Order: sequence, then structure tokens, then C-alpha cells
Amino acid sequence: MDKHPVWRLRILYVFLLILIVISVVPLSFYGIKMVESNQDTLKTQEEELQTITSKSLAQEIGLYMENTNERLKGFFEATQTTVAKIPASQYESDPQLRAALEKFVTDQPQVIFVTVVNTDAKGPLAGSYNAAADVFLAKLLERAFIAVRQKNNFESNATTITRQGKNESAIVIARPLTVNGKFAGMVAAVVTLQHLQERLEDTWRTASRLEAYVVDNSAHLIASYDPNKYPANSDMANVPVVQKFLAWRGGALASETLPFTLQVGNQSVAMLGTYSSVQSLGWGVIVQKKLSDAYFSVHQMIRETMWWGVLAIILSLVVGLVATKSITRPIEQLRRTARSIANRDFTQRADVRSRTEIGELAATFNTMAEDIQHYIGELEAASEQNRQLFMNSIEALASAVDAKDPYTKGHSSRVAQYSVILAKEIGLEEEDVTKIRISATLHDVGKIGVDDRVLADERRVRNHEAAHGDGLRNRPAGQGARRDAARHPLAPRTVERQGVPGRDRRG
Repeated sequence: MDKHPVWRLRILYVFLLILIVISVVPLSFYGIKMVESNQDTLKTQEEELQTITSKSLAQEIGLYMENTNERLKGFFEATQTTVAKIPASQYESDPQLRAALEKFVTDQPQVIFVTVVNTDAKGPLAGSYNAAADVFLAKLLERAFIAVRQKNNFESNATTITRQGKNESAIVIARPLTVNGKFAGMVAAVVTLQHLQERLEDTWRTASRLEAYVVDNSAHLIASYDPNKYPANSDMANVPVVQKFLAWRGGALASETLPFTLQVGNQSVAMLGTYSSVQSLGWGVIVQKKLSDAYFSVHQMIRETMWWGVLAIILSLVVGLVATKSITRPIEQLRRTARSIANRDFTQRADVRSRTEIGELAATFNTMAEDIQHYIGELEAASEQNRQLFMNSIEALASAVDAKDPYTKGHSSRVAQYSVILAKEIGLEEEDVTKIRISATLHDVGKIGVDDRVLADERRVRNHEAAHGDGLRNRPAGQGARRDAARHPLAPRTVERQGVPGRDRRG
């Protein structure tokens, strides 16, 4: 095995990555292209919706106010004819005039208050709303009286009133009354714009949160979809789409849609707005929507694409884990078996039952392992046979050496035996013990080339050698050593070999 193993990427991760790429990349590409295409389409549709809505509201408001003004004009003319026959001091008590006022407010529900006053600002009144008790309306009626005294028509800005617990917009319209060319009084009416407000509220509900409101040519709010959020007479000059309308000075002939940023408190909100002009009144109908709401479908598609992408990744991981396990499991089995064989364990086999190419590879691998194990067995048997032949040759050679002298019979085997005992005692490895056994067996192999006459020489040993032999004889513990020394092949035959079995004593 390598001393420095190389880092390798698991095939499982490769399969999972491929599955994720195959499943997510096409979905992401499709989603991005669809979002880009639908974003342009939805933007165009939203602009068309705002244009159609603003134009429709402008036309409807123009017709409604034109109809209201016509009815007021007819009423004012009728009142002018009536008061010409009545002394100014009798306006307040004249039953015919009072009946005419009551009939008019009954026939025209948008008129919630009407009054006719003489030069002293006294006269009858009628309607479902007591304007005289409303501070703001009372102030407007006073301003109207001042204006008509100068023989000017008066039409106020919209103001907010509270009727039946709800806020709504209303305007004051007044005309001077003259008799014989002289100022004789004032006829005034308070017209509620509740119908316009309800129409704007319907637009909010039905046109996907489209904010709609009406401004005059001074950027003052006339009516809105939410009078609590946008009270009547509010200054809307800071809204960019209103500024665009004001640039035409109330004379815009067409509608225009534009994106802009609306400052709401400390936040900047991206908006898309459209204005259309009510040309007969000089008013402007504004519709606007947050870009996040205008392109909600696009954002929803992006979110859905992301969720589908996440789901595709999860499904790919699950399917990939299940699918790749059937592939990586046999490969892992092959890897473990190959590693075992690399560690010289040739008994291992790859247990792979797959019918794919991996199964065929595993079967071939097992056949190869069996062949290797068989060859190794044959090599081991041959090696053992050679070793045995070698040992037999060594023992035969040692026996041949010992056979040259009958006194040295078994000497080489005994030396080998003692040498092995000593080698094991000092803890040598088995291989070293075998080498020592062979060396000890062959330690006297040199005698095979020595002349027999030399080996059979029976001359006496020298004096110091004899003395050494006497020392051995005199030691109690030296009996075994004396026997071994007597068996030594080089020991002279004249040495006394007392107590040595199989030897005759010679002198």
C-alpha cells in the first residue's frame, strides 16, 4: 500500500452531483426564462390595467359630476325664479320655498344639505345633514356668502365630514340670487362625494389593491379609496405622479403610466402609477400600486421556481442515494476485497450478486483471486519442498562429516539443538533461529575436506590440555561438561573418557 495515500472523491458524491445538476439546472434555466418573459408581459398588462381603470374612473366621475352640476343648475334657476316673487324678509317662512328645498334633497340623495338665505344670511334649509352644526361646513358657507355677495359663483375644495360613523368627502357649491339686478341672497348646496368614494373603494377591492384617488388642479385631494388614510383636501403635491399631472395644468388629454418612488415616513416605496384627466372639471384621477403588488405574480413565480428547485434537489438526493447505493455498494465491496488482497489476504472474495457489468467484474476479480491463491499455494508447497530438501541436504552433509569419525556421531545435531535453545532464550526471531540451526549444523562441515589420518591421530594432548581435562574431572558440576568434551571430535584418544557411554577407556 502507498505510504502517502492520495485523497480520492467518492463516486457517490459524483453521482449525486450529476443528478442535482441534471434536475436543477434545466428547471432553473426554464424558470429564469419564464420569469423574464412573464415579467415583461405582466408589466405591460399592469400598465394597461391602470390606464383602463383610470380612464374609466375619469369618465365615470366626469359624467357623475356633470349630471350633478346640471341638476344643481336647474335647481338654482328654479330657486331664482321663486325668490323673485317673494320678499327677502319672507325667505325663512315661505312654505313654497321650503317645500322646493325639501323636494330637491329628496330627489337628489347626493345633495345632503341645501339652503336659501337673504341678504341677512337668514332663510330656510333642508337635508339629511345639519351643515350649520358642522364647524368646517359652517365656515365654508360663510366664505360662500362672502363670495356670492360679490356676485361670484363659489365652489369649495373638498372637505371631510363624518356621517353615519364614516368619513366622506363633500363640497359646497353656491350661487348668488339677484332681483332686478341687485343682490338678494344666496342659494347653497352641500354635495357628498360618497358615490365617488365608493367607486374608488370598489377599485381597491376588485383591481388587486389598486390605490385610486382624485385631485383637483391644485393637487388637493377630492376623494380617495380610504378617507382615513387620505383625508379630503390633503395636499398631494409631493407625489411624483400627481406632479406629472399638474405639469399639464389640468389640460392633460391622455393618460400616462410611470414608475416612481413614494416617500412614506422614513421608507421609500417603489410604486407604479397612472393619471387620467377629468377635462370638464380640471381634476385628475390617479391610480397607483406598489411594484411588489404589481409584480406579485412574477415574485410568486420566482418563489415557486425556487421551491420546486429545492424540492427537485431533495428528490434528486433521495433518488440518488437509493440509486447510487446499488452501484457503489458492489464497488465498495470490490474495493475492500482488493485492499485485503493487497495486504496478502488471498482468502477474501467479493460477494457481489449484481447482474450488471460490476457483477461481471466481481466474478472476474474472484476468479483472479482464486488463481492467485492457487499459484501462491503451489509456490508455498514448492518452497516448503525446497526448504525440506535443503534441510535434508544439510543433515546429510552433517551426517557425512560425523561419519568420518565414529567418536563424533551426532555431534552436529547436538550443537544445532543447543544453539536453537540459546537463540530462542535470547528472543531471536524465527527466521534468525532457522539460520542459527543451519549454521550450527554446518559448523564442522570443513572437516569433510580433512584427511582421515589427521582426524584419527591418537597422540597425547599437550600438558596444559591434560591439565585442563584434569580440572574438568575434579569439578562436581563438570561431569556433564566432561562428557561433552570427551565427545568433541578433536579430543585426543589418549584422554581418559571415563563415564562416557559407548567409549572404551584408553591410556
